[in-house]
Amino acid sequence: MRFSTVGEFDLTAALESGQVFQWREDEGGRRTGWVGGRLYRIWQQDGQIVFESPDGGDPAALSEYLQLGFDTRPMRKFFLHLDPFLREAIAFAPGMRILKQDPWECLAGFILSSMKQIVHIKQIWAIVSERHGGHVEWDGAQFHRFPAPDVLASLDEKTLRDCRMGFRAEYLLGAARAIAAEKIRLDVPRHLSTREARAYLTRLPGVGVKIADCVLLYAYQKFDAFPRDVWIHRVLHRIYFRGKRKPSVQKLERFIRDYFGPYAGYAQQFLFHYVRLNPSVLK
Repeated sequence: MRFSTVGEFDLTAALESGQVFQWREDEGGRRTGWVGGRLYRIWQQDGQIVFESPDGGDPAALSEYLQLGFDTRPMRKFFLHLDPFLREAIAFAPGMRILKQDPWECLAGFILSSMKQIVHIKQIWAIVSERHGGHVEWDGAQFHRFPAPDVLASLDEKTLRDCRMGFRAEYLLGAARAIAAEKIRLDVPRHLSTREARAYLTRLPGVGVKIADCVLLYAYQKFDAFPRDVWIHRVLHRIYFRGKRKPSVQKLERFIRDYFGPYAGYAQQFLFHYVRLNPSVLK
């Protein structure tokens, strides 16, 4: 089945820009992953998104996950007037979309991301899925899904450490147990302000402001969330504060809110993707 998109859409930028860690690319450039409990193989062809699924899939759910109907053109028009560096970042991947992920899988991915490069996070994700997740047989191969919170909650820390996640095992296990026991409910942040939702998620073990903001942006579509990793801190310091003394947290947050506006998270995604793949632009 094929989808048309609203405005420009870049599947590679959406799936390979550090938002999500589950998709696997084959030699033909097609990517396989899970959305809403269903397995999909997707690719881009002639400006459209094409997909297939062993059970037929759910076109509406996949379109919502990829945000194919979200028109980024008004937002990009606003960003293009801000500064030359952001214009360069947008021009590098104008078809970027911020995905709408499952909150648990997004949370787990960013707990695993701490102090790790994307390629390593994907490796850990695959190991956990193969050892502890359910699977589907398709085209003569097995495809494993990341395990649900209650599955991980039943394991012990050593078992998770054996999946090569190191100290992150303690935090992933703690988060899974808190969610399985309903001490934290992942439907709650949808109904809270970004600030309130951030405070709620940081009650989970190992979840600080950066991880919480990633989940708020990539799972809950709270576009004013602005995750700040090492790449974004470099951009803010060298481009927007011109190498001056590091601003206070309050000043930095005020600048982000006032300068980038209600879609600050999208600006962050354009900037992050651009500088991660073109680090020389910050020299």
